[in-house]
Amino acid sequence: MADLMSITEAAESGDMRALLVALRGRLAAAVDNPTTSARDLTALSRLLREIVQEIEHLDAREPRRLALVPSDRVFDASAL
Repeated sequence: MADLMSITEAAESGDMRALLVALRGRLAAAVDNPTTSARDLTALSRLLREIVQEIEHLDAREPRRLALVPSDRVFDASAL
């Protein structure tokens, strides 16, 4: 699994999905924080749902093609 980028790194990368994933993580942390006010929790939860939906839409339009990425590792059946 790739390392998660900070929101700043993701924004600078120009990768919309990476930015949304970074934002999702930041919002989730704020929602989980017990000191987040109820007023803020409502807005943060709504925004979190919207970002999750946008990530799902991006993934549906252009599925990740992990299987097509060439690997530099050679399969070793003896490792099983």
